[in-house]
Amino acid sequence: MFMSGSGGKTHHVYQVYLRIRSEEWNVYRRYRDFHSLHRELRSQESTVAAFDFPPKKTVGNRSEKVAEERRKRLQAYLRRVVNLVVQSNPSLAARPSKESVTALMPFFAENSGTTSTTALSSDRRRSRSQGRTSIFSRQQPVVASTQLAI
Repeated sequence: MFMSGSGGKTHHVYQVYLRIRSEEWNVYRRYRDFHSLHRELRSQESTVAAFDFPPKKTVGNRSEKVAEERRKRLQAYLRRVVNLVVQSNPSLAARPSKESVTALMPFFAENSGTTSTTALSSDRRRSRSQGRTSIFSRQQPVVASTQLAI
């Protein structure tokens, strides 16, 4: 996590480290990107609304203490989201790869820019055309275990 911007427009940028088997990469996102992702995922899957997600703060949101607490909660949140996505997509559990994860969730793609809502919305349109309504396809339960490090 680090500060970016200048003057009154400074903000924290959170590093998300991902590892799937031997593939490793980092993505960098602002809190607003995580918040957009959370809103979009809640609209696709009601279960996500129960996941702990750090609220917006208007006072003190630039302090190191607030940013560190937010980072920890975002990390736990992303783990739950990824676990739900893997459980909902047996093909992803069977053959996890960077390509399959980033195709399903562009938020985790390197250089996808900020604000993930547009990328997720286009992903939803693509999913509908393929017969799925969301990234949380309801298929057979996953038997194999997959480790995604976040």
